[in-house]
Amino acid sequence: FFRTQNDGKRWWLVDPDGYAFLSVGVDCFRKNSLGPVEGIEDLFDWLPNENDTEYSSLSKDRNGYKSMDFYVSNMIRVFGKDWKNDWNAISSGLMKKYRINTIGNWSELDFAKKIKVPYVLPMRDFPSTDVLLYRDFPDVYSDEYQINSEKFAQQLNEFKDDQYLIGYFLRNEPHWAFGYHNLAYEMFDTNQQSSTKHEFIKWINERYQNSIESFNTSWKMNLNNFEELKSMTFKYYPSEIADSDFYKFSEIMVAKYVDIACDEVKKIDGNHLNLGMRYAWLSSDLLYKAGERFDVFSINGYGIDPPPTAEIAQKSGKPIMIGEFHHGAVDRGLPATGIIGVLSQGDRADAYRNYIEQGFSRPELIGMHYFQWIDQPFYGRFDGENYNIGIVDITNQPYEELTKAMTITNERIYEVGSDQTIPFKKDITKIPPIHY
Repeated sequence: FFRTQNDGKRWWLVDPDGYAFLSVGVDCFRKNSLGPVEGIEDLFDWLPNENDTEYSSLSKDRNGYKSMDFYVSNMIRVFGKDWKNDWNAISSGLMKKYRINTIGNWSELDFAKKIKVPYVLPMRDFPSTDVLLYRDFPDVYSDEYQINSEKFAQQLNEFKDDQYLIGYFLRNEPHWAFGYHNLAYEMFDTNQQSSTKHEFIKWINERYQNSIESFNTSWKMNLNNFEELKSMTFKYYPSEIADSDFYKFSEIMVAKYVDIACDEVKKIDGNHLNLGMRYAWLSSDLLYKAGERFDVFSINGYGIDPPPTAEIAQKSGKPIMIGEFHHGAVDRGLPATGIIGVLSQGDRADAYRNYIEQGFSRPELIGMHYFQWIDQPFYGRFDGENYNIGIVDITNQPYEELTKAMTITNERIYEVGSDQTIPFKKDITKIPPIHY
């Protein structure tokens, strides 16, 4: 099975045969690109009707809206009703041609297994609870969280013996981690009761050695006993010490949040790497606390260059994987760039080379996955995104500038990673991005 190793100079993945491996992958590697058409039908020259036996299956309901997949309709036009086998052959061939060695997140796992290439697994439905303490942060001291963590782990039974699986992401971009937030303090924004709040009161009691007088002095409050905290809310920190105490318990909350889930997945699957939670960015040291149980610390990093990762590796002691990045332009086809915009397809190509080679020149980076394989629909996907971020367009034609650059750079990653060649570097003009 895949593992990680530091050879004294840099971190590596090591494949099941014992060879060094750096993961260069693509997210959303699948054979569909669906988007809603309900309410805008008059914008299209053609949409299949219910009696159209060849194309009617492409018109689907998603999130309550009639949707259409023109990518698939184009494949049917070219290859007929058995187009899926042709797509598999073409896509696996392009993957090899462009030296892509990993199927990234949210991809078609049956395809990955069929062509026998390394892949990563996005786990579904990270354990939650009926009572949420802040945004999506669950009541981690409740029995419900323990039970749901046990259920969550069961999905790994299907994958635990697969040697092509690099590892699993526990979840993607938890909302509680967006911004700097003191979770224990936020828990007291309302007087909602929870097992975690009760645990905090027990903890703060012990911290002040059962002395409400000592607590009152430190927190600048006037309580008769600790139980009064159960019904209290805080709209500001009563003292600097209170801020510090809340934060200390936030660290305990985050450790509990991660420990229970990680314990349960490890019980089911001790073979594969725990790839973490794909944080959107590093908003506070709480995220390092949450990363102590991961085998690999994962973040999503949008930019011309990869985000700063040396500090992450230093603080976490883990190798780093970037779960997604992209660069888009509006010189061809689609009206929006995505999160990072550049001037042209040529700049997209240079941006890819710069990102990947500058990334793998860092000793802590062991994987980077581009988001995504196919352009988004012109009329928008389920949430309106219609970005020029694909490696292929809606007619399955590759963006030649980008794919030529990918082939060159992906061929060089081991030379770059082992410091045998100078990584590609270019200053690329960013434009104001168009994204939603």
